[in-house]
Amino acid sequence: MGRSRTEGGRRKRQKYIVYAISGFLAVVMMVLVFGLYSQKEREKPPEAIELSIPQEQVYQAVAGEYLCPCGACDEVFIDCHCPTALKAKKDMRKRLREGATQAELEWYLQNVYNSERKSS
Repeated sequence: MGRSRTEGGRRKRQKYIVYAISGFLAVVMMVLVFGLYSQKEREKPPEAIELSIPQEQVYQAVAGEYLCPCGACDEVFIDCHCPTALKAKKDMRKRLREGATQAELEWYLQNVYNSERKSS
């Protein structure tokens, strides 16, 4: 009789261990899947955020007048592809889609990203 109790306890423990491992693996898989999805979202180029023709003209005008906000590459903002420039470009395009004006974009570039106007 003592033996059956211990075997029953072992079986219960084994069952819990299997459930715990299964749960852990399910969580790991979910983290991996969501991580890959968010990575794909980050890799989208700024141009993936579509703008109307007038919005695109404002974007081109502003981005062509400022230097890259990273401060290290000395490139014109619109031509730069460093991580800081890509993030700022996405932000600008999103703001334009939400109705930002040219003056608001310039303020944003100067005050949030510390970008400077290029010299003539």
